[in-house]
Amino acid sequence: MMEAFKRIKGIAAPFPQANIDTDRIIPSSELVRAQSEGHAASLFSSERYLTNREPNPDFLLNIPPFDNATILVAGENFGTGSSREAAPVALREFGFRVVVASSFGGIFYNNCFMNGILPIELPLEDILKTPQAISGAQAIELLVDLEANTITTEGGKVLTFQVPTIARQMLLEGKDDIDLTLDDSRAIHDHWQADRQVRPWIDLAVS
Repeated sequence: MMEAFKRIKGIAAPFPQANIDTDRIIPSSELVRAQSEGHAASLFSSERYLTNREPNPDFLLNIPPFDNATILVAGENFGTGSSREAAPVALREFGFRVVVASSFGGIFYNNCFMNGILPIELPLEDILKTPQAISGAQAIELLVDLEANTITTEGGKVLTFQVPTIARQMLLEGKDDIDLTLDDSRAIHDHWQADRQVRPWIDLAVS
């Protein structure tokens, strides 16, 4: 099961550019792992490292306190491009639980829920109010509450957001779509048994 998400208070890392695609989030050259773990080191690798894998001191996620950020705030069309699920996996393994953007690539948006990340559609300017916050010169903390569907800024302003009902349930309960389906296993079994009475020949077709 996934880790449940109720609420989180954390540092927001600003990525104000638009159209940050999945190849930028995790370049294709990093997709060399057969296992599902170990992607955190590949996050934004083309910008995060210099030669010989040395950390780039000018890259935001290498600079405290953003190296411990749990919320990423981006521009429009975040996560466009290829459908690689390793993109949200890398973000989650790095420590991000929330990504805020005015819009998302559709497949990336759905993959976030499947990997324990809450994607929130809100304009960057509603979250990062000053040029200093947008540039990363000023670190801000946000409180994200999925139970209330709200974000509270450092100034105390409360913003509301909406996410799909089933996806919200998955995060609140720490379940993926398979887990949710198994919650109805009794009803599925009862339906199967009733169907056998109406169509006994179906067992022969399946076998």
